[in-house]
Amino acid sequence: PRTLPPIPCTRPWTRLELHDGGTFGPCCADYMTGRHFVPDGAAPADLWGADLLREYRAQMLSDGHPAGCRTTCPVLQGRQETPDRLVLRGGSLQAVENRIRVAEAIVAGQLDIDHAPVSVGVPVTSFCNYDCLMCECGERGTLDDQRTADFWAGLDPWLADGADLDVNGGEPLASPVFCQWLETLAARDQAPVVGLVTNGSLLTPEWLASLPRLPFRAITISLNAATPGTYRTVNRGVPWARLRRNLDALLVARRNGRLVAEITYSMVILKANLH
Repeated sequence: PRTLPPIPCTRPWTRLELHDGGTFGPCCADYMTGRHFVPDGAAPADLWGADLLREYRAQMLSDGHPAGCRTTCPVLQGRQETPDRLVLRGGSLQAVENRIRVAEAIVAGQLDIDHAPVSVGVPVTSFCNYDCLMCECGERGTLDDQRTADFWAGLDPWLADGADLDVNGGEPLASPVFCQWLETLAARDQAPVVGLVTNGSLLTPEWLASLPRLPFRAITISLNAATPGTYRTVNRGVPWARLRRNLDALLVARRNGRLVAEITYSMVILKANLH
């Protein structure tokens, strides 16, 4: 570790994140000091090669606090993603070769890179089929902003290079275009790459059974309740019994080996569900 460059965060070399509202960067918009909007017609590869990411790499190599990062960033303050903490997964020969280029670029402190990102974060759509107590997606979201088929197809070379895809929303599975792309992905002989944040209402047993393979490496379900009454009060979506049927189908898929994803239940603590 003593021979590694003193980079406080490796994300400008490893991650591209798109944000609600049409901005982008190497991490969460809440921890960036400025808003940087995606240029019209820009593809993900254009953003990964943009001057913004290069500037973030330069800042990580300079002395002092990176100007583009807020002091509230927990990743930076906790030194969670310094070079000595970087973990790179194996996989296909193509993925391993990309990972080697990632490591070489970080060790050399390269500003101009030729590797694919290790992970990509994408909000699929602002629309949600729920109207949760703590959210505005159900009230204000729209499918008009769902990503296009060309956008998802444009990620295929990165996925072949071993990149992980993290998707959220709104409700990602409410986007027909995204679901069609997932179904295409499920037909390939490819390791599961999708990390899904969902309310779980559309993970029906029938849809899961229709997929040749389940392309999820992780599934986080926003549960926010432990009883039917609290669920109805907070999530304001499908009935608790129907959701439980979906969760049971996921667990069956885990037991029979069709699903390799870790399953996480998340909960936003509110006065309405604290009990």
